[in-house]
Amino acid sequence: MAIQVIVHVVNEEAFIAEMEDMPPTGASFIVISNPRSRENKSLQWAMSGAIRFIFPLDRIAFIELMMSEQDREGIEPFYRDRGR
Repeated sequence: MAIQVIVHVVNEEAFIAEMEDMPPTGASFIVISNPRSRENKSLQWAMSGAIRFIFPLDRIAFIELMMSEQDREGIEPFYRDRGR
């Protein structure tokens, strides 16, 4: 199952993508697929037909891991969020 992430590249706009799993300790790159803007639009640098992208970790500021629907089922929401 793919992990949805938000990738923050140094001096660039962050984008959404999927990763198959977390990179191992000592990795020098990450492999992502389906990169898109936060508005779910295509990115200018991604060529159509490309299926995977390799980014060097020295260009990545940080990566946010997003919760899946399966993860959300086991979490009790805050009281103010229960009605949403």
